[in-house]
Amino acid sequence: MELFTYSVDLTRIVFLIGAVLALIYKKKTGITPGGVIVPGILAVTLDISFLAFACTVILAILCSYIYRYTFHTFALSTRWAMLANVGLSVAISLAAIAFLRHWHIAGQEFLLFSMIVPGLVSQNAKKYSLRKVLYGTLLIAALTYSIGWMLALTIPHTLTTELTARLAVYHSLELSHAYIALAASLIAALLVYYKFKLRAGGYLVAPFLAVIAFSAPLQFCMILLAVIASYGVVQLIQKYTLTIGLDRFIVSLFCGYFAVSIMDIIAVQSGMSQYRPSPLVLIVAVAVLTNDLSLQSVRDSVTKGIAPSLATALLVRAAV
Repeated sequence: MELFTYSVDLTRIVFLIGAVLALIYKKKTGITPGGVIVPGILAVTLDISFLAFACTVILAILCSYIYRYTFHTFALSTRWAMLANVGLSVAISLAAIAFLRHWHIAGQEFLLFSMIVPGLVSQNAKKYSLRKVLYGTLLIAALTYSIGWMLALTIPHTLTTELTARLAVYHSLELSHAYIALAASLIAALLVYYKFKLRAGGYLVAPFLAVIAFSAPLQFCMILLAVIASYGVVQLIQKYTLTIGLDRFIVSLFCGYFAVSIMDIIAVQSGMSQYRPSPLVLIVAVAVLTNDLSLQSVRDSVTKGIAPSLATALLVRAAV
């Protein structure tokens, strides 16, 4: 396959198209198709491997049923339910990822990135029903994939592969000891919410940022600047519009897209010696951090949410 994932640019564009289509579907039907990032992730996964796509969908159904007969029996708040679903999603997905990695079906980033999908689908199924959420998710994912397929066939190959080819000289962003790093990240997010009732800047973002902090410190500083700039843009937009909720997150995704694309260009143009390119993870990292800063007190979010989560990831990275 790989009609569009051969290109970093096309992969990102297709992912953003999926997010926009998910938002439109939500506004038209009132049902979130697994979360705004889910259709794009599934479309990219399908382009890489149908087996990986099928496994992700099956795991989403499994996660939903496990949650229904375990945690659903307790009166959990929305945030605790999300933490429970993400924990389940990571647990069952890591086993599947071990299998898929063994068969070299897809790269680590896409496999780790897609394991959030079952939890997001399950969380929305809790509210809307699994059948409705799956229908919307697969519909928007199929539409997103079709658009990506058309873009890959219509846009000149040279326009979509130049950046990808120049980034190929760098080692891509990967986690070592992913099982330990991701488990520690989830525990940190749980403790932060339990203690301070704050979002910790994403459940699985910190381990990837820790990798960059150790291997490419300059890039890490660039990401921090990107988050600050993205937050400023979102605040400016919110000052003059009613951009809230999912709309704000979509804006944050686009800010992440432009920020990471600019970082890529700077890296290849300047010949940075250390850089860790990432098709999607860093875009979502910037968006999640921006969104959390917009939802909470900036000071509390940084000192009591993001900082402890990142510190945990850095300690784990240093230890293993």
